[in-house]
Formats: sequence, structure tokens, C-alpha cells
Amino acid sequence: MILILVRGIRLNHRFGFDLKPRPPFDFELIVHKPTGWSLFTTSEIFEKGTLWTALYINGALTGLKLRSRGTTEKPLVKADVFLRYPAGSEQKKEIRRALIEKLTADEDLAGFCALAKKDPILKYTIDDLYGMHDTDPGTLFADATLAILLQMAPLKRSEEMMECVIRSYGDLAEFDGKRVYTRPTPETIARLSVQKLGKCKLGYRAKRLLKLARVLETGDFPTLEEVGTAHSRRGEEEAPRAPRHRRLLSRHTQFPQGFPYRRMVGGRIRETVLWKGVRGREERHRWDKGRGDP
Repeated sequence: MILILVRGIRLNHRFGFDLKPRPPFDFELIVHKPTGWSLFTTSEIFEKGTLWTALYINGALTGLKLRSRGTTEKPLVKADVFLRYPAGSEQKKEIRRALIEKLTADEDLAGFCALAKKDPILKYTIDDLYGMHDTDPGTLFADATLAILLQMAPLKRSEEMMECVIRSYGDLAEFDGKRVYTRPTPETIARLSVQKLGKCKLGYRAKRLLKLARVLETGDFPTLEEVGTAHSRRGEEEAPRAPRHRRLLSRHTQFPQGFPYRRMVGGRIRETVLWKGVRGREERHRWDKGRGDP
């Protein structure tokens, strides 16, 4: 058996800072999702409460080492940042701002928690997932790539395609003794062909991924921040007086065919599917053996 060691990009320049998120903020639930979803890339490493991950921030390959030194009610996150070249003061500020945004560290969940505690269904989210935040993806292209590869395929198949795309076309960052692949950039994918992407067995998705990458490369597509701003503005126009957590709750409860919420009970996954229709709201419980996949 021959092992081929892929040479990565060394990130030798390091700086650090502390973040003080708004409570409740459960670091482990946020960076290491209970259902197995990664924060920024599938190859990131989570060991003994510390996360090593990598992504591009404003075009710069960035390695991150994150760990908690606080509690859910008094959170403190220590961040070490690794770069190829020394960072100036402005770049350090940009990276700090980006991390706060992607971890939603400034998001106030107090109102939602107070509301959920009184709801017969949502109260379970407080029991099991108190302090968990909905994080932002590394980039818009990363989020869109996941959406494309999830289309019309079992979860295991989607995971295999994503892993192949990342390890074949992502950049390998080396820092702090770790090796982490990033999700590929649109520029990298745009230079490929459908045949080249065929090694990952994407099927019809290859054309869609390639088309999206080339659109993004030309700059004729809004950034993730612009999409978020437009979505927030639309929500405010639709419900100018409604608090944000109520708008989110309203949006999710309008799903015509329901959506699942899963929680651990006695070592098993209990799944509640909420339905909203002419018959009102019903609950369906299903017990699955073991922890299983999301």
C-alpha cells in the first residue's frame, strides 16, 4: 500500500483574541453540532473541547483554533488565528468581526428562550439545546454547494460527494500541528470541467455546481452579507413590529408538510414532526435505535 502525503499550505503567522458572546451560548453545541454537521468544513477537528477549522476570510486562507474558557451563562471563547502572512490591524479587526458574525455571538436568544419554555413542543429545545446558536456558513458558495449536493440523494450519498469535493478541490491548511481541508472556492471550481468533477460522481449536480461557481466568479451575485441584509429588510417590511425570533418561529411553522425536531432521550433519538394544515397541528413520534445519522 502506497501512501501519498499531500503537501498543504503552512499558516505560520499567529495572533489571538477573546470573544465574549451574549448568553446563553453553549460553545460545544454551537461548533460541534449534536447531529454531526460541521461548522465550516467536514475535515475540521474537534478534540477535548477544542476545534481546529479553516476557511477563507476576505480572500485569505485562515486557520482557527477555538476553545471555551467560560460557561453557557458567562461565555468566553479564546480564538487563535493562523495566516500565511502577518496580519495588519485592519485585517485582524475584519477576522474578529467575521468570527463574531459566523458564530452569531452577538445574537440575543433571551426572548426566544422565554417564549420556548412556555410552548409544549419548543420547550424540549430549551431542555436539550439551551445555548445553541444557528451559525453562518463560511461562504455563500459553501452553503450553496451543500444545498446542491443534498438534492435527490440519501444523506450518506450527499456526505460522500461533499467529502470528495472538499478533499479533491479544497485547500489543505497546516497549522498548530493539524491539517484541515477548506471547502473549495468558486474560483477553483470554475476552472474545472464537468468531466473533471465526474471523479466525485456528482451526476447532474456537477453542471449546476459549475454554473454557480462561474456566476460567482464574475461577481454578478450578491455576497452572503448582502443576502442576509436583503432577507432582514424583507422580514421587517412584512412584519415591522414583530421581534426577530417571532418572525423566525412564524416562518418555520408555516411549512405545509412539517419539519422534524430530534432530541436524545435515554440514548435514543426521539423525532417530533410538526404539521400545520387544515386539521391543525399534530405530533408524530418515532423512536430510532442508537444515535444514528441526522
